[in-house]
Amino acid sequence: MNKHIHLRMKQIFNIIFLACTIVCICFVQNGYGKTQEEINSLGERLDKAPENSTLKVDILLEYGQYCLEKVGELKVDMDSAMTFQNQAFVLGQKLGYIKGIANAMILKGRIYTEMQLKNQAIIQLKRAFLFAKKHQLYKQQGDFFIHFSQFQNNEIDGIEIKIGYYIKAIQLYHKANAHEDEATSRKMLGDYYSILGKSNEAIEQLDLALKIYQDIRFKDLQGVYNIMSGVYSQMGNYELAIKYGLLAVRTAEALGDESLQLSSIYNKLGISYLYLGQYQRALESWQKAATIAEKYQDADYLRIIYDNIVNAYSGLKKFKLALKQLIYIEKNYPPNDYHTRLMLQYRYVMLYLDLKQYDKAKPHFQELIELNKDTSKDIINQMYINHVAIRYYIETKQSDKAYSFLIDQDKISRSVANKKMLYENYLTWFKADSALGNLSEAIKHYKLYKVYSDSVMNAQKAKQISNLQIQFDTEQKDKNILLLTQKSELQNATIRNDRIIKIISISGAFVLIVLLLLGYNRYQLKQKTNLQLEQKQKEINLQNELLKRLLNEKEWLIREIHHRVKNNLQIVISLLNTQSAHLKNQDALEAIQNSQHRMHSISLIHQKLYQTENLASIDMKWYIEELVAYIKESFNVDKKLSFKLSTDDIHLDVGQAVPVGLIMNEAISNAIKYAFPNQKGEITIELKKESEKLCKLLIADNGIGLPEGFDVEESDSFGMSLMKGLCEQLEGSFEIQHQHGLTLKVIFPINFELTR
Repeated sequence: MNKHIHLRMKQIFNIIFLACTIVCICFVQNGYGKTQEEINSLGERLDKAPENSTLKVDILLEYGQYCLEKVGELKVDMDSAMTFQNQAFVLGQKLGYIKGIANAMILKGRIYTEMQLKNQAIIQLKRAFLFAKKHQLYKQQGDFFIHFSQFQNNEIDGIEIKIGYYIKAIQLYHKANAHEDEATSRKMLGDYYSILGKSNEAIEQLDLALKIYQDIRFKDLQGVYNIMSGVYSQMGNYELAIKYGLLAVRTAEALGDESLQLSSIYNKLGISYLYLGQYQRALESWQKAATIAEKYQDADYLRIIYDNIVNAYSGLKKFKLALKQLIYIEKNYPPNDYHTRLMLQYRYVMLYLDLKQYDKAKPHFQELIELNKDTSKDIINQMYINHVAIRYYIETKQSDKAYSFLIDQDKISRSVANKKMLYENYLTWFKADSALGNLSEAIKHYKLYKVYSDSVMNAQKAKQISNLQIQFDTEQKDKNILLLTQKSELQNATIRNDRIIKIISISGAFVLIVLLLLGYNRYQLKQKTNLQLEQKQKEINLQNELLKRLLNEKEWLIREIHHRVKNNLQIVISLLNTQSAHLKNQDALEAIQNSQHRMHSISLIHQKLYQTENLASIDMKWYIEELVAYIKESFNVDKKLSFKLSTDDIHLDVGQAVPVGLIMNEAISNAIKYAFPNQKGEITIELKKESEKLCKLLIADNGIGLPEGFDVEESDSFGMSLMKGLCEQLEGSFEIQHQHGLTLKVIFPINFELTR
């Protein structure tokens, strides 16, 4: 997990600098984009409007706005927009239409802005504001602050000024009852707050925007859902991030939205998937985002999408593909500002570290440190630099240089209130302390890591319990509804009987009395039966509730035991690792490493048991893959040896899984250490069902085999004795063959008592 901390952490702010731009583009397209049918309708309305009317002023302004917002920014469109604006302004003055005059003045300022005539745009917008203020036109005053904010940059200082403008605009829109404008401004304000890392303020504004949109029945809600998804990701609440991301996708697709906004939605959805470790889904989301973004050819935005795809490839451990993608980005979308230059070097360092090519990582890291000298130490860039520096110094055995970056990263993690980031930083800190022999500090930071990681896990468990309680309550309601239905059917039967009695009563008083007595008697019997059924149902419900509570408590205790056993084993492994840093005796070091491997093989079993619903058995296919991956990483044999795995769908209980895992650990470790001196080779691992009740474990290598004269039966080595003893524990047979290498075969009966 530590290996990819930077993947999760980096995504918090991955598209943050372009979020404002994208939302603005989408706002324009959703608010003012016209279909051909709407354009034709607009032309018809203009032709039919009375010559000297305020309606014609409004339609002229709408036409001018359409020309301004057309894709392409052609000069002919700007000229047309200015023509319609002038006509509306002149007619508005002639009619004394104050609102129309103010809107025409604002439109002219916007046209100047689009034509890159900044000074003229500022003068025109200020004139419009003074005119609107004089005539107490609150909406138009709000429009001034929104459009005037565009002259600020998208750096931290510029965004803070924009926030002030948007707060003023919201107050004015609220005063003017301009609900849609107020909601849109709150949405943008929430986006700006998220850029500054003020997540709580952002969610507050976005919730208000969503409520206003829903009150006025505004349908294009994908934009606000999209921003909410990004903010919840920033806060570390990935489930809500996924929820709002999928809401944004469904809403956009339902409305036929194919704009750049849909690309942004897929982009943020991919980020949320990445947080949860679902790299393939993240890759698919980003590929969809890239397909849409290619249509618009926005270089800055495409650079971000392709950078995210690099992330996905890294998460899938396809490092060469990720490096190829990064080279493509540098060639086709070269960095054009400080942040993109920093991110490019950051990516190169991380990928070369993943590939263990430290010599190639070094020049990129040095350039990154040089870039760090020029930054204003804003929180976003500093997070990237901290992560790359911590990882680089630890992996290149310079742990002492990582401390200043660890301290700074701790402060940043606390400021954004992300517990996941915090405990991952403490785990890295623990490793740095261990490498330098600072045992007291290592223990301190490991305890902090456990406190925060357990806090996150407990929160997740509490949510699972809540969901189970809701499910249980729903089932109880269904049972109550069924009981009420039965009562209703009984009552209907009684009514039908009463009707029959009334018809028969016409035949005679005697027959009437008899039938009434029979009917009354039957009614009493049914009532008595109903009471008995209800009493039995209550008893059954009480027993079911008691049994479920006992079962939940039992499962919870078992899961907690496995969790604590796994944690204790991990602590022992970590302490052995720390102790090994101070030993020089090779035999002692090897003994400690062997003990670590054995404990890790047991720890994997307990980890799997408390993380899954099945507390009785282990999926051996998963376990063998995880154990082999761990051993390969421990002995660093990726290039030297290959592993061939063949495993049936076999589940074993803990009593059998532990000895099988220890036998595998011993056999594979011995093969790696002794079977292939200065040569490449292959290790084959099979776990097959020999029959319905028997299982065969085979571990073979094509190495040099046993030395001449070596007698397996007479061997007194600890590893061989351990494997024989474990085989006896399994009540199985133990056989070693040494032709063309060494083959170990264990056949043992499967214990079905707990696995079925």
